[in-house]
Amino acid sequence: MANLSSLCDLNLAWADFDRGGGDGVGSVGVVLLGLAGLRKLEVLDLSGNALQLEDTRALAVLLAGCVEGRGGGMRRLILRNCRIEEACAEALAAGLKGVRALEVLDVSCNALRVGGCRSLMQALQPPTGGPAAGNSLRRLLLARNDI
Repeated sequence: MANLSSLCDLNLAWADFDRGGGDGVGSVGVVLLGLAGLRKLEVLDLSGNALQLEDTRALAVLLAGCVEGRGGGMRRLILRNCRIEEACAEALAAGLKGVRALEVLDVSCNALRVGGCRSLMQALQPPTGGPAAGNSLRRLLLARNDI
């Protein structure tokens, strides 16, 4: 198997992952958990893949691991049209809390609603008493989320 430790950009958009065997984690979640050791990953595109709760929890694990990477972690996360609902947004928010290098977050064309957007917005805020400069977010795409 190839050494992926230097991988910094991964595009899995519209990969049509199998939903798996009923344990709640589909193959997208298994792939994300398998990538959790990638410390240099800066760009991840999962657009068009239906993410369920366990998949977004796996994504949160991956994001937490990327914080230690070169440049401080994930810079672009594209989750357009992933069928992310409020509960999934809460799980995703847990993984985003420590990601201060994030410049672009695209969660457009999902089903976040107000509660999911609120969870994400809270996660993207700098820590209380921390420097505002710790957050690099430049683009937040929320279009078509029934807000």
